[in-house]
Amino acid sequence: MAELIGQTLGQYEIVGLLGEGGMASVYRARQVSIEREVALKILHATLTDSSSFADRFAHEAKLVGSLSHPHILKVFDYGRDQHVAYLVTELLTGGSLSDLIHLSPLPLEQIERLLDQIASALDYAHHRGVIHRDLKPQNVLLDSEGNAFLTDFGIAKMLNSETGLTQAGAVVGTPAYMSPETWRTETLDARSDVYSLGVILYEMLVGMVPFAATTPFGMMHKHIYETPPSVRNTRPELPAAVDSVVFKALAKEPDDRFSTAGELTKAFRDSVNGVAVPVTRRHVAVWQGGRRPLFIGGAFAGIVIIAGLAFSAISGTSAASISATRTASAVQNATLDARHTATMQMLLSSPTSRANHTPTVTPSRTATASVTPTETDTPEAQLIPPHK
Repeated sequence: MAELIGQTLGQYEIVGLLGEGGMASVYRARQVSIEREVALKILHATLTDSSSFADRFAHEAKLVGSLSHPHILKVFDYGRDQHVAYLVTELLTGGSLSDLIHLSPLPLEQIERLLDQIASALDYAHHRGVIHRDLKPQNVLLDSEGNAFLTDFGIAKMLNSETGLTQAGAVVGTPAYMSPETWRTETLDARSDVYSLGVILYEMLVGMVPFAATTPFGMMHKHIYETPPSVRNTRPELPAAVDSVVFKALAKEPDDRFSTAGELTKAFRDSVNGVAVPVTRRHVAVWQGGRRPLFIGGAFAGIVIIAGLAFSAISGTSAASISATRTASAVQNATLDARHTATMQMLLSSPTSRANHTPTVTPSRTATASVTPTETDTPEAQLIPPHK
C-alpha cells in the first residue's frame, strides 16, 4: 500500500510506511489541523468490504477509544475515506516489547516493572468488559523511556465477528500465546488474557516462549496438554517460587489460574522476594483434560498385568494365560490412545474449529506463527521502529 504515501485521509497526511501486518498497515502521518505526528493504522480492504462493517467498526473504535489508562495506547480518531477504514493513535518511538526481549536477557527489576504496567492496563480493560484476545509482545509498544503501552484492543474481536472467522473454522490470535480455551473455541473471559500474559512473562524471563511447534496441531496439543519447561532450566539463579507463579499462570483450566493480571503481578513480585506461591497438582498439565483418563487408564492396565503375573506365579497359570492378559491390557491402552487421538481430531474437524484452508506456520525462535487468516509474525503493533 505504498501508493498511499503522500495522500491525505481526512485531515491526516500520510508521510511514510512503518510496516505491514496480517490485518493492517501502519503509517506515520501528520495531523494537519494541529500539526502533530500520529500513527495511522489502515485496515486491509479485504477485511472491511462487507455492508455491515461500517457500523461494527464505529462501535469497536468508540469502545477502544473510551479506554483511558496510562498504559493503553491512546486512540485519537477513526474514520472511513475512499473506502479505507483507519484508526489514528499516538505515535511511540521505543519499538515493541518483542524487540526488547530479543535484544538481551531482561533483569528481574525491569520484568517486574513491565509486568506491572501491562497488568494494570489489562485489569482496567477487563473491569470494563473488554478482553484483548490477542495479547503478545508485538502488541505491547514502548515509549522512549521504556514504558509499556497495550495496543490493538478490540480489533481481533471486530474482525472475527465481521468476517465470520469462527464459522469458517479459524481461531483468532497468535498460536504461541493462545490459551487452551481459545484453541477449544470456548467462550473467553479475562483469564484467557491472564494466560497470554503468563506466556509473555515466561518469554521475558528466558527469551523464548514455553511451547514451540511447526504445525498448528502441534501447538494446540502443547497448549492443551503439556507442561511448560521450568524457567530455571535456563536461569537456574531464579527462586524456585518463580516456577510456581509461571505454572499457575499457565494452568490449563481458567479456574486454576490467577483470576486477575494484578494477582499474577503480585505473586511474581513475592516469588522474586522468596515468598512461596501455593500451587496444586491441577497446575501441572499431565493432570489436565483428556490426558487424565489416559494416565489413569495406563495405570489400571499396569495393575492388570501385575495381577495377572502374580496370579500365574501362585496358581501355576500357563504362559498362554499370561500372554492373553498382556494382550488384553495392550488392547485397552490402544483404545485409550485412540480416544485421545479422536478427541484432538474432533477439535480440528468440528464446525467451530475447522479451517477452510490448511494454515501455514513459519517456525521462528519464538514460535509466533499465525493461523490464517489472523495476524502474521510481523503484526502492526511490532512495526514502530526502535528508538535510536
